[in-house]
Amino acid sequence: MTNRPEMTHTRWRDAPVTGLDGLIGDRPILILAPHADDETIGCGGLICQAVRAGIPIAIEFLTDGSRSHTSKTFDRVRLAALRQAEALKAVAHLGVDAGCVRFWAEEDSRLPADGEAADALAQALQRRIIETDAGAVFVTWIDDPHRDHKAAFSLALCSLVGLAVPPRLYAYPVWSWTIDTPQSAYEESVMRLAIGDDLATKRKALACHASQLGQVISDDPDGFSLSADDLALFVQPFETFIAVARPRN
Repeated sequence: MTNRPEMTHTRWRDAPVTGLDGLIGDRPILILAPHADDETIGCGGLICQAVRAGIPIAIEFLTDGSRSHTSKTFDRVRLAALRQAEALKAVAHLGVDAGCVRFWAEEDSRLPADGEAADALAQALQRRIIETDAGAVFVTWIDDPHRDHKAAFSLALCSLVGLAVPPRLYAYPVWSWTIDTPQSAYEESVMRLAIGDDLATKRKALACHASQLGQVISDDPDGFSLSADDLALFVQPFETFIAVARPRN
């Protein structure tokens, strides 16, 4: 009789707790968000703690978020502008200045994971890592069931190739909290960061993403909306970070 593989949620919820210093030290951090709201869902508490510690933070929003809804009142251009404004408001609640934020404006649900376009994005991301002197990069987890989240993970991994001293690479789960899978080969170790003191701030930041909470667009009843169950998963007293097994140069 074979043993069933240990599943992700059991392992993640029992992961050891670390402090900010054990996770990132005192080096700058670079956070990659495939969509506006991923930064707060996965890293809101981390961001709050890094701001208080005086750690420089750069947040990169990779897609324009323009496909979360199909709406006559909010066409894709207007929706992208709305998502950007919401993102800036959310990170301001977390303590991050707008000058530390970049919008790459790749097409929502079309973020490339391979080919020439992906190679160019990975090279641009590598330049960004060098520019920010990032000691740690955070990106969505490879098992998240959204193509942009998977693509962001692949881009982050590729961006480290060739760096003499690559930063630590961590993944934060978003939609993989809604599924359960065996341990990935990319999972080197898992740590949890206690964020209980920052939960209220994280909730306020999430509330800034009003379009993703069903509060703005009224002519797309089937459009994306974070449910109460989703929010219960995402606003916990811990944030989970997976140290990623990196490729060898």
